Amino acid sequence: MYKAVVTDLDGTLLNDEHVVSEYTKKVIRKLVKNGYKFYIATGRLQASTQEIAESIGVKIPLITVNGTRILDEDGNEIHNSTLDLETVKEIASIDYKSCGEDLLINGYFRNIWLVVDRAAEIYYRTHRPDKPYFPTTVSEEEFRSKTFNKMHFIGEHKGLLKLREKLQKEITNKNLHMVFVGENCLEIFSTDSDKAKAAKLVLERDGIKLEEAIAFGDSLNDYEMLKEVGRGFVMGNAIYLLKEKAPELEMIDTNDNDGEAKKIVEIFNLEV
Repeated sequence: MYKAVVTDLDGTLLNDEHVVSEYTKKVIRKLVKNGYKFYIATGRLQASTQEIAESIGVKIPLITVNGTRILDEDGNEIHNSTLDLETVKEIASIDYKSCGEDLLINGYFRNIWLVVDRAAEIYYRTHRPDKPYFPTTVSEEEFRSKTFNKMHFIGEHKGLLKLREKLQKEITNKNLHMVFVGENCLEIFSTDSDKAKAAKLVLERDGIKLEEAIAFGDSLNDYEMLKEVGRGFVMGNAIYLLKEKAPELEMIDTNDNDGEAKKIVEIFNLEV
């Protein structure tokens, strides 16, 4: 019998408007009311993750930045994993524009989001006005002097595929996750942390084994979590790379059709 749900946010729990539907909110509240646990595991920073949890009406630990940073129910940091400074310098110094002139570099650290090109800041303010925070543009020198929980590049998928190959060949540190969370976003973070490791930590705090949980996701940063829980579900709208990598996992309805909520109702036999 399953005791908990661990879920990604964008493309999974959130619909295409980047919000939790009213039906999904009702399902989650019913799930928690019936004594089951519910956890969020996202690539987002703390600020927007917390805002979403509050919109649902649940007080839970937050797995953020792909599991590299975890907050307890009261917002206290209980885990923080960063890329070492030499790795940051190498990644930031690589000629990524040679893979696509549109590519833009980003860095997340705790609740800080930095970019080196104002075009990135403008992009997010234009395309993602739903976000409660936006990046700060700094000099390349300042950017390279920071440590980050994760770094990510945005741009055309074809260029990002070339960049991933370039990074895999040229970056000295081989203990890195380099995963697509969407066709236009390539993320890089240490293999010391991922959503599966983070889920195991928060579940064990509540006396639950990883195999006693189910999980939902749509991108490659969800792969380990989906594989290691008791049962993992791939969203119908998931990126093709995840569908190719985990064909044995059950595919469910899309995020915009409350796919996760419907599956939770089915598995936990909820009346909503």
